[in-house]
Amino acid sequence: MGKIKLAKYDFAFVLIILIILIGSTHPLFTYIALGICAVIALIIGIHYAFRPRAKCCMGIIYLLVFQNAAIGIGAHIAGNTSESLKLMTQIPFLTIGILWMLILLVNQNRKKRTMDKSSRIIFLILLMAIGIAYLSGHGALSSILMNIRNLTVFYMTFEIGFHCMKSEKDFIQIQSSFLRLSFFILIVGIALLIIGYPGYEAIGIKEVYIAKGAPFSGEGLDGRFYTTLITRTFTRMGSLYYEPVNLGYFYAVGFLVAWFGNWTANVRKRIIFIILNGLGLLLTFGKGAYLLSGTVILCVYGMRFLKHMFSTVPMKVLRRTAIIIMIAAVGVFCIYYYQKIGAASRPHFIAIMLTWQNVLRKPLGYGLGTGGNMAAIFDSNTDAWLASGGETALMSFMYQLGIQGVLIFGLCLISLSLKKNIKHQKHLDIFYYIPIVLLGISLMQDNTFTPQCITSFMLFQGGAKRLERNSKEEASQSCVKGEK
Repeated sequence: MGKIKLAKYDFAFVLIILIILIGSTHPLFTYIALGICAVIALIIGIHYAFRPRAKCCMGIIYLLVFQNAAIGIGAHIAGNTSESLKLMTQIPFLTIGILWMLILLVNQNRKKRTMDKSSRIIFLILLMAIGIAYLSGHGALSSILMNIRNLTVFYMTFEIGFHCMKSEKDFIQIQSSFLRLSFFILIVGIALLIIGYPGYEAIGIKEVYIAKGAPFSGEGLDGRFYTTLITRTFTRMGSLYYEPVNLGYFYAVGFLVAWFGNWTANVRKRIIFIILNGLGLLLTFGKGAYLLSGTVILCVYGMRFLKHMFSTVPMKVLRRTAIIIMIAAVGVFCIYYYQKIGAASRPHFIAIMLTWQNVLRKPLGYGLGTGGNMAAIFDSNTDAWLASGGETALMSFMYQLGIQGVLIFGLCLISLSLKKNIKHQKHLDIFYYIPIVLLGISLMQDNTFTPQCITSFMLFQGGAKRLERNSKEEASQSCVKGEK
């Protein structure tokens, strides 16, 4: 009976995807779908809050990976091009938010609370900073809601990962499931890359970008599917994400998990999945995802090199040294690339410089929803788009929340990093650096903290943090037994 009951809750995520598909066929169904999905999220949230299972994390990942396909196919079949499609894109965040709140409530009422108190306090301070930014000024309602989503979803998914991945076995299970999913997405992505626009059109790409608030203007893939790398233009793979930049983050996760994870002891199998996820990452031509993966790898091996060279120096000092060196190296590379090559990266650098000038004029911020890509889409603030943080998430947040607000945001994200070295668990090394590197990458990209980009990283980060806490508790119990 237990297995049947669990299967029902796993299927609930698939049911939400099917409801998104149906809800996308007609404006009236959209609002009904929102209500039904909220009820389903409430049911599965209650279940997983009391009975945490790693499959909950994978259900969230499936929901985010297939949401655009459900919207596109449903809307395209029915010929629905209404503005109500925008609401369908928010169902995954609605589900995540409900799950997180229920997990929060359950853990607050338990004698033994699972989450790290300091990280949660910083997050509550961040919520206060967001509220103050709203009171000081605000943009369009849709822009406000999108920015609240992007400022909070990273922490929500981190806590869900922490709550649901209780053991090493759970962590391995999610790694294996994620890599199997990445293989399927690669096959579909390559097929769509070969077929081109007709393939994307058949699965509703126009309708998906209406839902995103940035509709296609012609009969073909637009600039989002092309990029210039050094001096050559390439077509980018979007697969079922319908968005090459977001897909790049997905494959950055897959590549790092395939390389460093403990999901298999079979070297041949590991190499195959490193190649497959490396190929997926390469075909997205996501420079931010390239930089993210490369920086994390360099941090890990840089720290190991320093440890080998200076074995008597404390691990904390070596880790910080590795981070400082890598940040400096990446910064020099980015500046060199901008000055000597520029190409598609030029708008990002221009946005950073222009936004910084505006921040200096009003360091306490211009108000929630007033800057970045969301303000340009929903508030028609296109004239000051780059100067308000367009194409750079971190500068957009700074423009809205002020310097103090973005410092709190950065502190909250960095607080989720692993703190102590866990013996015999080198597969967790990347989780010392991922939050810090994500913060740095967000300076160059607007998408970093959107649910489709950040969620997989933070679910794994939460699972790694849980393993760190388990290791700490085991060491503490061993010490107590030793004293007795």
